[in-house]
Amino acid sequence: MKAILCKPILTQKLLTYHTSVVNLEKDKDDEFSTLDSMHHLIDCRCVDCATVTINNKVFDVWFDDEFIYSQKPLLPNVITDRQQLILGNILIAKADKEGVTIGLEEDEIEIVTEWLLDNHSQAIKHYNAIVKRMTA
Repeated sequence: MKAILCKPILTQKLLTYHTSVVNLEKDKDDEFSTLDSMHHLIDCRCVDCATVTINNKVFDVWFDDEFIYSQKPLLPNVITDRQQLILGNILIAKADKEGVTIGLEEDEIEIVTEWLLDNHSQAIKHYNAIVKRMTA
């Protein structure tokens, strides 16, 4: 089951993103294997999910629910449909009608990757505006 993992990386004051296609573990007998994979890939203890709509398709953005307490750098990643700024590592997949996480199709991987490129600049602007308000 394919998903997209996106990690913001700060090197010498330059913010870049490492985006890769990853496989989420799925075992018919172990409903928690997908969740365990998410924890491992996102590098967190507790995940949360927000949605984004791209080309009229809804995708799930999984992220570290405790990122603000994680002692990791608070680096912007994406903005969701509800204008929620997500910081840190994210995993993008989708869900079926029952809400079960399913993988991305090849054409969806391309669509999501292109969307990420556009959305990162919006997330950085949003993040900078928040930092400016906090330090004013």
